[in-house]
Amino acid sequence: MLHRSFLFYLLALRACNLSVVVAQTSGDIGPVNAAGSSVDLGNGSWNVTGSGSDIWGYTDSFHFLHFNKSNDLSVTVFSENFEQTYRWAKAGLQIRESLDKKAAHASLFITGHQYAAMQWRSVFGQSSSSSHTVLYTHNAWLRLTKEGNKFTSYYKTGDDLVYTKLNEEIIEFSGTNFYVGIPVTSHVNGQLATFTGSNFEILDDVYHLPVRDVGETGRAIEVVKADGITTIKAAGTGIGGTTDSFGYVNKKFSGDINFTAHLYLLAEENLDSKGGLMIRASGSADTPHVSLLTNPRAGGLTMFYRESAGGETLSKTAGVWDRNMELMMTTTGNSVTCYYKHKSFADWYELGTATIDMGTDFQVGVAVTSASYGRHATLQISDISVDGVPIDWSADS
Repeated sequence: MLHRSFLFYLLALRACNLSVVVAQTSGDIGPVNAAGSSVDLGNGSWNVTGSGSDIWGYTDSFHFLHFNKSNDLSVTVFSENFEQTYRWAKAGLQIRESLDKKAAHASLFITGHQYAAMQWRSVFGQSSSSSHTVLYTHNAWLRLTKEGNKFTSYYKTGDDLVYTKLNEEIIEFSGTNFYVGIPVTSHVNGQLATFTGSNFEILDDVYHLPVRDVGETGRAIEVVKADGITTIKAAGTGIGGTTDSFGYVNKKFSGDINFTAHLYLLAEENLDSKGGLMIRASGSADTPHVSLLTNPRAGGLTMFYRESAGGETLSKTAGVWDRNMELMMTTTGNSVTCYYKHKSFADWYELGTATIDMGTDFQVGVAVTSASYGRHATLQISDISVDGVPIDWSADS
C-alpha cells in the first residue's frame, strides 16, 4: 500500500542558477506494518521515518521521500543522525526506476552498524547486490549520481577533505522518468527508524571526482584535514623526466594569482619522495607545470618545471630547510615565480621564474609523490590559500 502526502519543495538548482518548484511525495513502498513519514525542517534538512523489512533481495519494504526527475543529476545529503532498530537498518539516498516494490534502483545507505553501502537492483524483480565499507560513524556525506545508465556513489566523513568513490554500476531504466530521494527502512517491520539529514540537494549536473592521481601511481591518494592541518598520503614513481606519477589535490583557477601554504614536513618513502605546491596545465602525466617541492635528495627545496607537453623537466634547487616553511608561487601572465621562507623569518627569497603557457584555466594544488610505486609518502601542510583566501576544496570535491 502506498501512503502519500503531497507538498512542494523548492530546490535551488546551481547548474542553471534558477529556482524550480519540484513535486515531492512521501510514501511507503511494499508491505509496511507501521506508516512512515517525512518532515521538512527547512534549508535542505529532513526528518524521514520508516519501517519495513528491508531494501534487498527481490522486493523492497520501506518509506521513501522522493522527487520525480527525468535527467542526469547528482543528489547529496549529510547524515546528521540515524535512530535505528537493527544493524542492517538503512537510510540515505536512492534513485529508483518506479515506485513498485520490485523496481530497479541504485541506493547509497548509512546502515545501523555504520557502513556506507551502495546497493542496487539492476533489473525489475531480480535480486540485489551490494558494495560497502566501514565508516565507524553515522555522520557522513553521501553523494549519488546518475549519468545515462551509469550510477556512481561517493562518501566522505568529518576529517575527509574530498569524496571517496565507493562504486559504480550500470543499470538500465525502462523509461525516462524516475524517482530520487531519501529512503528509510528499519529492517524490523512494524518498528520505526528515523533518519535526520541536512544539506539535501538535487543538482541537474553530474559530479565527477577531480583529478587526484596523475599517471599510474599504484595506490590512490588519501586526504584528511584535522586541527587545521591537511595530511596527504600519495604514491607514484616521481615528478620529473618527461612524465609524472603522483597524488594531486587541486582546483582550477585562471588569471594572475598568489598561491601560498605552510609546509610542515614530508615523511618520505625514500630520498626521491617529494611534496609541496604545483601549478599545472592539466591532469595529463606529461603536461607543462611549475612545482615548488621539498626534495630530500637535494637537501632542501627544488623548483621543478616542464615547459612543454612531453618535454624534459628542469629544476633549480635551494639547499635550505626542508620543513616548517612558507611557500609561495605567483603567476603573472605566463610567468610563474617561486618563493620561500622559514616560518620564523620575515623576508621571502626568490628561487626562480619559468615562463610557460598553461592555458586560460590551470590546476593549482598540492602534489605528493613517494617515488615508490604503490607505497605512500605523507605530507603535512596548512594555510593553503590563493590571494589570501583559503582554497575551498569542497567546491570541486
